[in-house]
This record gives sequence, C-alpha cells and structure tokens, in this order.
Amino acid sequence: MKKNCIVDELKLAWYSKIVFGFILVALGTVLLIFYMQHSFYKEAYGVYLHTVEFYQESGLEAVPDMEREIVLQKNLNSATSGMTDDAINYDYAVLQQALYSSQPEYSLELASEGAGLFFSLVFGVLGIMFTAIDYKNKSVKHKVGRNGKGKYIVGKLTALLILDALIITVYFLFAKIMGVILWNRVSSGSEIAYASNYITYEKSILIIMLLETFIMAVVYSLLGAFLGILFKNAFAGTVIIVVFPMLPKFLGQFDLGNAFLFIEKRTYNFYGAVSCSQSSLNSLGKAVFVVLSYGILAAILSWLLVKKRSSYN
Repeated sequence: MKKNCIVDELKLAWYSKIVFGFILVALGTVLLIFYMQHSFYKEAYGVYLHTVEFYQESGLEAVPDMEREIVLQKNLNSATSGMTDDAINYDYAVLQQALYSSQPEYSLELASEGAGLFFSLVFGVLGIMFTAIDYKNKSVKHKVGRNGKGKYIVGKLTALLILDALIITVYFLFAKIMGVILWNRVSSGSEIAYASNYITYEKSILIIMLLETFIMAVVYSLLGAFLGILFKNAFAGTVIIVVFPMLPKFLGQFDLGNAFLFIEKRTYNFYGAVSCSQSSLNSLGKAVFVVLSYGILAAILSWLLVKKRSSYN
C-alpha cells in the first residue's frame, strides 16, 4: 500500500506538470550560472586587453611574466589577495582563472557552486507546490481516507525525494553539456595562452560534490513541503522562502544558509563566476548537524501536522 502511495504521488507530479516545470527551472538555472561564467571570462579578457593597451601607450613592457607560476586563489580579485603589484600580471592571472574555471572538467563544480545561490528558492518552491496542490484540489481527504494519514505523508515525502533526485540528475547532465559549449566559445574566442594546470578530480571528491548538492536540494524541498502543509497554499510559503534569506541572519550559527555556506567553503574552490562569503561557523560537524536537523525536523513536523490535523478542511 505504501508503494502505491508513492506511485500515486509521482503520477500527480507527472499529470500536474510539476516535474516538467521544475526540470525547466533546473535547466534555466544552469543556463544562468554558465551565462555568469561566460560574462566573468569576457570581463576578465576585456580588462586584460585594456591593460595591455594602456601599457603600450605608456611605453611599458606589455607582456606578462608567463614564466611565473599562476597561483589560483579564492577571492582572486580581492585587493588583499596579494597576487602581484604589477597590473598586467594581476589581470593576466585573473584571465587565467577565468579560463581555468571555464574548462569542461570544472562544469560540475561550477554547477554545484551555483546551487548555493538558487536551490533554496528552486527546491523550496518545489516542496511547497507539491504539498499545497492537494489542498488546492481538495484531494487530501480522499487520499487519507484511502491510505491513512501516515502512509499519505510518507508517500508524499518519499515521492518528493525521488523528484529531487530526478531534477538533480537532469541539472548535472545539462551542466556537463553546457560546460563543453562554454569551453568551445571561450577557447575559440581567446588569443591568450592558457597557462594553468589541467583539472583532474578524484572520484571521491566528485561524489562529495554531487552528494552535498543533492542534500541541499532535499533539505530545502522538505522545508518547502512543511510550509505547504502548514499554510495549505503555495503563496504564503513561497513568500517566506523568497524573503527569509534576505533578512538578517538572526539565527546565527543555527541559520541553515550559514551552515551550507560553511560546507561549501570547505568543498568548493570558487574559481569561477560564483562567489561565496564567509560563514560564522567554525566546525564542519556543527554545520552538518544544523543541515541534517533542519531536514529531519521539517519531515517530522510535516508528519505531525498531517497526523494531528483534520483532513476535511
């Protein structure tokens, strides 16, 4: 019976077009991230050419020290990075960073870095819509009457996790395709020699990247599901999902975004267009605890709400 509940919820996602809608949203998110990366490269290339022109007009040596090792650093364009005092070498290093992070091998990391910007909204709204649709269609009482409250909510949340996995799979597959397209455009449009080392990732590192991104999607979708059940409509929950990240982080170290921020800083390089601010957390264990607590608590509260609430209003 529980299996039938999951199948019924997946059919709901199919026939209501929710799954197709959010696959399109995921594809659009990838396009936006890689557009940002392409803009990062174009800006770095333009600044470098402008600096070369300035050096030539000033009668200065306009060739950067290509023998000098280019050390890619996080926050490279920070005034305190200490990369070099020579403007042309600095701009050359930034351009090398843009080329480095535009390689196809960096595409999965770039997509994972971008997830931190967009997944709270994308998967939060997915969870809201997937639960609120039953209240909109007034189908909760029929599902509960047929399967019981416990099986209903377990089936709903399990189906939601399956949708998360499907959308994340499409997200990363499209990111790989966009990575190849981006590199073709970047490498063919630049006359600058590429000096940085070729990217290689150990399989374990790739698994950590994919797992962290999937967990982010799951936690935000479970929070969205709780809001959808709590308010019984998509509008109120969506407003909270959109507005809450803009508010001051009054939860401090227990803020979910702050916890994900710490994990991302430990996992990704942020050499591309996506930047990452500092987290107030100083412990990976605490960050993981906060993330898992939000996901588990959201699932438990969703279950309790359905169990304790009347299904006829």
